[in-house]
Amino acid sequence: MFECPNGVMNANVYFADLGEAGLIFRYYDKNNYYSLSINKDNSNKLILSKVVNSDYKEINDFDIPLKRNEWYRFKIVFHIDLIEVWL
Repeated sequence: MFECPNGVMNANVYFADLGEAGLIFRYYDKNNYYSLSINKDNSNKLILSKVVNSDYKEINDFDIPLKRNEWYRFKIVFHIDLIEVWL
């Protein structure tokens, strides 16, 4: 297992076209990190996942109504075992 500091991540994402975007946090190396995938495979979902020792695991997913040509503000709060995602 790896250890990373607690924190808050804010990101503004603009979709001119409804493609895929992603945010990576608690990054240790390419084999250990957390990620938030936005609209992966045009699914209109947020997918929270983690990679530990190259093993990918989805933690949760959320339906979101994305619109073209709009800004979205994402906030990820992570503290010990708690991860909150705000849109």
